[in-house]
Amino acid sequence: MSPPRKNVSRSNAIGLPALDVIVAQIRADGTGSRSFDHRADIRIPSNRLDQFLRDGVSIDHTLTLAPDTERLRVVVRDVRTGALGAVGVSIEQLQSLAR
Repeated sequence: MSPPRKNVSRSNAIGLPALDVIVAQIRADGTGSRSFDHRADIRIPSNRLDQFLRDGVSIDHTLTLAPDTERLRVVVRDVRTGALGAVGVSIEQLQSLAR
């Protein structure tokens, strides 16, 4: 997720808009099921703001793939604005990451 492009106070911890993160496993027939559904409330200590603005944020989660999964679909939504971002990851890409 890209860092926000807005003025942010540098005092204390900074609360940023929450993000909804959904990961779905998609099968060959196009059907899918949610593997991960999480709301992330992001708070950045003011002394780490520069790093956050430079690097963004990451969310780590381990999932077990169903045997018939062909790809993952990752969707991120800004709770405040409703803005969406999505990416598809093929099984080949997942396998290369696991090596």
